[in-house]
Amino acid sequence: MDDLVNSVLQYEDFYCQALQKEDTDRCKNYVRIFVELAESLTDKEEGSPENIFAYPRLLELLLVCCSHPDYEIIEMVVDFWPALCDSMSLKDERISAVLRNCHSRLIVALWKSCRYDPDGDWLEDKDDDFQSFRRHVWDCVFEMTDIMGYSPSWETLMQLLSTNQSHWDAVESSLFLMSALAEKIPGDDNVLVTPIINALTTLSAPPKLCFQHTVLNLFGHLAQWFGKHPDYTDKALTIIAAALPVAKLSDPASWALQELSQFCRSHLTKYFHQLMSLLTGLDGQGLHEDEMESVSKATINILNEMPSNSQLSCLQELCAIMKRPLEKIIQNSKRPNGAQNGDPGSATQNLHVWLNNMGAVFKYLKVKSNKTAVAELINDVSMIKDLRWLWLVGGEKRWPVGGVGGVGGGGGQRNREAQLIVLCFDATALPPGGRRTNLDFGLIGTD
Repeated sequence: MDDLVNSVLQYEDFYCQALQKEDTDRCKNYVRIFVELAESLTDKEEGSPENIFAYPRLLELLLVCCSHPDYEIIEMVVDFWPALCDSMSLKDERISAVLRNCHSRLIVALWKSCRYDPDGDWLEDKDDDFQSFRRHVWDCVFEMTDIMGYSPSWETLMQLLSTNQSHWDAVESSLFLMSALAEKIPGDDNVLVTPIINALTTLSAPPKLCFQHTVLNLFGHLAQWFGKHPDYTDKALTIIAAALPVAKLSDPASWALQELSQFCRSHLTKYFHQLMSLLTGLDGQGLHEDEMESVSKATINILNEMPSNSQLSCLQELCAIMKRPLEKIIQNSKRPNGAQNGDPGSATQNLHVWLNNMGAVFKYLKVKSNKTAVAELINDVSMIKDLRWLWLVGGEKRWPVGGVGGVGGGGGQRNREAQLIVLCFDATALPPGGRRTNLDFGLIGTD
């Protein structure tokens, strides 16, 4: 084995020459050899994983490869490190010292590779190769945290952040990798997180949308910590609420709101009416289904935490808000050639979003009292018959094939919408006694 390892290590000079000549393909070939050798040394079936520590030069070479300017090459190496950490025991002081040193240097290398172009103005594209690479790095850092702990990595990133405060891309990269550690930090921590939150909540003007995107994700991953620090929750909610109406930030903002609502429920009840105002404003924004689902889950968490004397009135307010966009779709559909006056695909999307929103609220609502009044409230959705008409009667004359309620070719779409309506009312529209109310509109049978 020594002869094989020494022979492979001779390729280091050739790798460096290829790097200088920017010969990416040749670099990939050498890196593939280095990684496969390292993986064979740590394979438990082949021998003892500790064997790789007999070759510190190989570990050094893998760290050098993690500093390559091409993130595709880094991606070839990065998966090796979580596997190495997982196979090692930190009980051996010698191995532990080497591994911790490698891990610290790896964090610095990954921090550099995840930095954005400081002159760019990136807006998230989930299909972008660089975003895929960043998510891959995030996953690897998250996996290593279970073995290496969160504190050393957080302190390394904090130091990088402090020494590069004037460069927004460097700060963002630190916050991005911190979010991979955040869920591991206990809620009662008062040392590591507080300086970061103080700085972020007093930031007057975030430099870039991508910076704000990362901050919102960090807040979501720190939800458990916020649950133990209500003094900072208000500040975080202000930032989240400001981001919700921004099209490019609504996704992380709605997710962060959902996460905070799980750990800060009692604290968020006082914000219910402000949340309803936001929900009203989001009506015309055209949120994606998953974004509205996050807002719905946050609303449910808050409603379920409310005292019984407040829950019914808040539910009435919520139902009134959710009915408006559905009524608007119905009114548009009843106009001559109504569907052609707008984008039928957009109408279909809006119908799905708001029905899913209503269905999620009713499905997971925990009614504490006034169950009869709640059932009457649900039954008082006066446009149910119109919704039935929308997809069962409207047909091809009003909606093209594949549009909302299209018959014939749109039948599959119609069935999807019918299932959403069933979801809305089937779970909750049961008064005391267990029999259904007058919700039989052709989709729900009676018991």
